[in-house]
Amino acid sequence: MKKKNMPSRIVFFPKGDYNIPSTRYRCVFYARELEKYGFSTSIMSPRSILKKNICIERYREAMKSIRELSQSRKNTIIYAQRTVYQSDFIRFLWVYKKLFNISVVFDFDDAIFLRRKKRTNRMLKIADVVIVGSHFLAEYAQKHNDNIYIVSTAIDTDKFKPAYLEKKAEFKIGWVGDGKTYQDDLIMLKKPLTSLARTHNIIFKIIGTKDCPKLKEAYGECKHLKVEMIDWMEPDDIPSELTTFDVGVYPLLDNEWNKGKCGLKALEYMSTGIAPVCSNVGENKYFIKDGKDGLLAKTPDEWETKLRVLIENTQLKEQIAINGRKTVEEKYSIHVAGEKLAEILKNEF
Repeated sequence: MKKKNMPSRIVFFPKGDYNIPSTRYRCVFYARELEKYGFSTSIMSPRSILKKNICIERYREAMKSIRELSQSRKNTIIYAQRTVYQSDFIRFLWVYKKLFNISVVFDFDDAIFLRRKKRTNRMLKIADVVIVGSHFLAEYAQKHNDNIYIVSTAIDTDKFKPAYLEKKAEFKIGWVGDGKTYQDDLIMLKKPLTSLARTHNIIFKIIGTKDCPKLKEAYGECKHLKVEMIDWMEPDDIPSELTTFDVGVYPLLDNEWNKGKCGLKALEYMSTGIAPVCSNVGENKYFIKDGKDGLLAKTPDEWETKLRVLIENTQLKEQIAINGRKTVEEKYSIHVAGEKLAEILKNEF
């Protein structure tokens, strides 16, 4: 592509608001970092063009968006993050690109093509550049677009940082996320955790259990195992909460959807200075060196063994935590990802 003389203006279109992780990590945080490299950035909140309202409202909002995008149009890049759930937006983007030859980046961090295949494929064909969060996603995207880059869902290491708290008698194993989309994955840990609780004083804390009846039922009555469930937490409160964990867990069943997972939870744990134990699924296997900066498990028996090792070997747990923080600082911090993304965009546009 022809290089532009001036830094580009980037307009992010996220899937949702700040409470949506992909909006925070792959729009808000990227936008902040890109400004350090001379880009002008803005984020357009989802409006009725992206929602199921009456048609006249959708197209009024479309015209409003067009007017805003028309500012410095020749120097604008539309950065569409995971926008496959709104067919109107895809049509709007296609028309706008045809009319004004505007540059488009499509970014996604889950295997959304399993649930919105046609729309994902259309976005892949519309985009000039595609940014994905994992190797599995890149393999799929390459079938429809030749201009694919992997940029990790990176961590703000200034927010997610270690805190050296007073040790407590209970060994806290924790998880944080949107529980309703991980209920079966989390239930997988019930057997190994219950077994460990027979001989160790542990507590399992799950943050994000709103609308999770299946999960709450599964862990509602666990003999020996103490379980604490929190329905929801403010995103900005999560970093400090993670520092109370002794170990962070990231269980994933081995299925096609989970193969597209980018490992965000593991990176959050590592950045916060807590040892992660994760399923050997998705992007986890690419950035975790088993036994060095995290532990990988496949079966329930492996989960029990790996967790037991960290409960009983404090020195190993602490060394893994130190190594994990170093890995994130060197390769997966938002500062590293921001520099990489800025280089991609400057080279492409």
